[in-house]
Amino acid sequence: VTADKHFWTLHKALDRAVSWGKIARNPADRVEKPGQQDSHVRAFDIDEQASLIGRAAGTWLHGPILLALATGLRRGEIVALTWRDVDLEAGIITVRSSLEESSRGVCMGAAKTDASVRRVRIPESLVEFLTDHRAKQRQLARALSTYRDHGFVFPRENGEMKRPSTVTNAFSGLCGALKIEGGHFHCLRHTFATEMLRAGVPVKVVSEMLGHASVATTLRIYAHVLPDMQDAAAVSAGSLLDRVTAL
Repeated sequence: VTADKHFWTLHKALDRAVSWGKIARNPADRVEKPGQQDSHVRAFDIDEQASLIGRAAGTWLHGPILLALATGLRRGEIVALTWRDVDLEAGIITVRSSLEESSRGVCMGAAKTDASVRRVRIPESLVEFLTDHRAKQRQLARALSTYRDHGFVFPRENGEMKRPSTVTNAFSGLCGALKIEGGHFHCLRHTFATEMLRAGVPVKVVSEMLGHASVATTLRIYAHVLPDMQDAAAVSAGSLLDRVTAL
């Protein structure tokens, strides 16, 4: 709590320096906030993931949930995503910016750290979903005279920017309807990382996909997954040793 308080005090002071013209931008905007990866953030199990996807199908929340589970993108990165960032042919999303919401309002900014600017490969199933989603979005844009196309992948119904809090509130409501305890949107990112590590994806690769500032950050947040990985490694090593000694 103390670290968080110091961070926001410094952030506010630097904001004032920007408004006075002393500095061009607030360097704290690109610093990972302390305590943002709380230990209470949990991963959804397979049944919960299936329930969330199934209940969200056919609603605007379906896409953001799929994207978060398949890539680990942050909420702000998802709502800031534009079609120019999505290469459906190559199956790659480029994360360039993030939409942040605070008491001061909503603002579009660059990705939070240099590491956050990244290219993330997406599975074929997500490519198919996004292709269909884009086609439907274009149909809606032609049908509604009030539609304003700003290029967002997941905009409001009129094409305007969707507020991050809208995603948060809708997802919390979905978890409540499904009686999923302790569920919030950031848990989807946590689920992605946990599943990837347990599947044996190298920590460095997972760290790069998450846009962490360093591998150390990933190791700190997901230290609880490492014992499971060591158990699996021990089983594999034992199997290898058994084969060798049997020769």
